[in-house]
Order: sequence, then structure tokens, then C-alpha cells
Amino acid sequence: MTLMIELAPDLEARLLQEAAKHGLGADEFVRGLIERELPTIPLDGRSLCETLTPEAWGKVFDEYLARHDATKPPLPAAAFERASFYGERG
Repeated sequence: MTLMIELAPDLEARLLQEAAKHGLGADEFVRGLIERELPTIPLDGRSLCETLTPEAWGKVFDEYLARHDATKPPLPAAAFERASFYGERG
């Protein structure tokens, strides 16, 4: 598959600089980024839980956690009480 993407000049410069740091051409560098970031989808119709190893699950979970703002406070315990779900119907 061939894909053409218009990049702003500053983004193009950053891409070329990063690719050069890794000793790669821009196309190879971008292909690697896509391979790392794109979720693995099994082609045989099985779900990810049937195909990923425990190590791969750990990696996916760590990446999921890294995408969330750790500075936000967790929900208070009261948020998980029955009344918070059902109110007066409880």
C-alpha cells in the first residue's frame, strides 16, 4: 500500500531529523511507528484475549495507562456505592 500524507514543513523537518537519528529513511521510520502504534488485529477472527501472550497484554495495558492523566484524582469510594448507581431506588 502506498500512502501519501501532507506534512507541515516543521513536522517534516522533525520527522527527517528523528529518522536520521535512527539511521533510517523517512518511509522506514514512519512504517516502524505505524507497526508499533497500530493495535494487533488477528486475521483469523479470534479475539485479542485468545491471541496475546500475558507479556503482550502487560505491554498493551501499560500503554493504556500511559495515555491517561495521572494527575487527576481517583474516584472517591462513594462513587462505587450502590446508592451512587441507583440513588433513592437503592
